[in-house]
Amino acid sequence: MKLLFDENLAPDLAASLAPLYPGSAHVHALGLGSADDAVVWQYARDHGFTIVTRDAESILRRHAEDLRNLEESGEAGVLVLV
Repeated sequence: MKLLFDENLAPDLAASLAPLYPGSAHVHALGLGSADDAVVWQYARDHGFTIVTRDAESILRRHAEDLRNLEESGEAGVLVLV
């Protein structure tokens, strides 16, 4: 599983967890730090990432359709840290 860390999480998490989750990245390292959520979600889906975020309220309020699309991909997903 590859993790994509959202901008609300520390950029060094990807490097710290690389031994357990190779290929993981932070949005800043991919040039997506200021990108709209929809762009980040599409990138995650297209590249088989699971998004890691602490923005649970936003996820549930604004991204119901995006969640369905990620679920349908079978390779991508969302992990919300609370």
